[in-house]
Amino acid sequence: NIAQALGPQILHTYVDPRIREQEFGNLQGEDFHKFRTEQKNVGRFWYRFPTGESGADVFDRVKQWFDHSVCSINLRPGYEPVDTVVVVTHGLTM
Repeated sequence: NIAQALGPQILHTYVDPRIREQEFGNLQGEDFHKFRTEQKNVGRFWYRFPTGESGADVFDRVKQWFDHSVCSINLRPGYEPVDTVVVVTHGLTM
């Protein structure tokens, strides 16, 4: 557990939906296999699942979060500058 390992070193925590896992959409039954085949032909990064998102979509929203949150972390008025930022996410997201 990260909270147990870092304990009092954690000054702030934030949950941000922009760094969630890739949305694959509502895939059920044999459709999933069909779409996976299409994905292999198009490429994992570029293929967008119906009602889901592509790796490129994930990149766009995570990059927006990174630029807004991580790159500007020490520009926040009223906060002490920090030397370390720990980001916890899953799979393709990072």
